[in-house]
Amino acid sequence: IVFCPKYRHQILKGDIAKYSKRQLYYLCHQKDKIELLERNFQIDHIHIVILLPPEILSFLIHGLFER
Repeated sequence: IVFCPKYRHQILKGDIAKYSKRQLYYLCHQKDKIELLERNFQIDHIHIVILLPPEILSFLIHGLFER
């Protein structure tokens, strides 16, 4: 999954990057069956690789991270 700020503004640095990393781990650990395999923060986007069991639909997870 790739998340980008609106217009790919270069805002994912400093305190915002630290906050985003903490929130990503928090959201993944909220659900017992979601495993964060890989994450890569760039200044203008985030790549994440998550492991989902078949019963969890990806569109539901996407809605979880859009909050």
